Amino acid sequence: VLLGTDGPRVIDFGIARAADTTALTRTGVTAGTPAFMAPEQAMAQPVTPAADIFALGLIAVFVTAGSPPFGDGSSPAVLYRIVHEEPDLSGVPAELREVVTRCLAKNPADRPSPAEVVRMCRPLTDGAPLPAEGWLPPAVSAEIDQHARTVTSLAAQPAASFGPPPRPAAFPTAASAAPAHTPPGGQGPQTRGRGRNVLLAAVAVVAVLAGVGIGAMLMSGGGDEGPGTDDSAGDGTSRTPTGSDPTPDDEETGSSPPETPAETTPEAPAEPEPAVYEDLSISHGYIIWLYEDPPRPVDSEIGPGYEGDFGYLGSDLILDPHLLTDDDNTMALLRQDETGSLDTCRSVTRYTDRLFIQEEAPPGSEICLTTATGDIGLVTVKEFTPEYVTIDLTVWRGAAQ
Repeated sequence: VLLGTDGPRVIDFGIARAADTTALTRTGVTAGTPAFMAPEQAMAQPVTPAADIFALGLIAVFVTAGSPPFGDGSSPAVLYRIVHEEPDLSGVPAELREVVTRCLAKNPADRPSPAEVVRMCRPLTDGAPLPAEGWLPPAVSAEIDQHARTVTSLAAQPAASFGPPPRPAAFPTAASAAPAHTPPGGQGPQTRGRGRNVLLAAVAVVAVLAGVGIGAMLMSGGGDEGPGTDDSAGDGTSRTPTGSDPTPDDEETGSSPPETPAETTPEAPAEPEPAVYEDLSISHGYIIWLYEDPPRPVDSEIGPGYEGDFGYLGSDLILDPHLLTDDDNTMALLRQDETGSLDTCRSVTRYTDRLFIQEEAPPGSEICLTTATGDIGLVTVKEFTPEYVTIDLTVWRGAAQ
């Protein structure tokens, strides 16, 4: 559902994919956007059209109050509140609360049908058309206006002018060093926003096409001066003395040119030493960072699924106990025929961002971790309970850089 100042739009389902949508399709997990899932979806129970009514209630709260009824945070935390807690309807207008409350009933059988929703909402509209302005909460409307101003102001800016490229210089000989590339100008500040990036890409394409056209004209002699009129270019070659060419001094004295020293092959950098940590216990909701020495579990306020190199979620949750890593890292479960080592962790590519202990990573399993900061870790699961997991950890710091 796309919210605009002139009303809502139901867009194509193929592009309606949020950044926090899970791609997992294993036992105990249902694909969907957590903030708009019904309790039965969160608990992997059979889903009926009543789940759409629950989602409609969630959208109605967001549109009228400007915030989701079950708050923000990690996906497990939001799903837990959807199943066990009541929605926050304090920002919903009084005349809509009865409709929204029924739509957000925990039991699917208690939710109204689509026809009932229409009947309950019709008296509230009096048949009047949707207002063109002022129907959204101030916070949502302000965000939409800000994006619109950004795109409009960028589109109104004049396109940059591009002068003719310099005439091609003489081709260097093999002994000449290649000139370093110098960008035509300083890079401007990066601006966030999909619309701005699209416009900038369009401007860049126009610039490239213009440069190609001018370059082709000059190369074909269409300009005032051809590429071969520069006196400094000469015959298009340059000669640089080499070790085999005699210099004037050599000719007079008869001395031989100095010998060129033999090339030496640089030594490969040494592999980092592994740091081993045994019997490391990580409590439910805690995370560790591989760059710390030693790694110390810390409480994660927003959930290990969004921060931390390695974390554990075990008890008091809808999902089964599982291990997680940050979205910027990679995690891979090793097969029984694979030996846990630095070379193995560098080569394995069966990446995931979470592993369910009971089904996928029971005690004895080995897991490779590669962090965004360049560290590689090997995790060996030793034991787990709903309250904590115990692991052995080997870390090669900087091994992925």
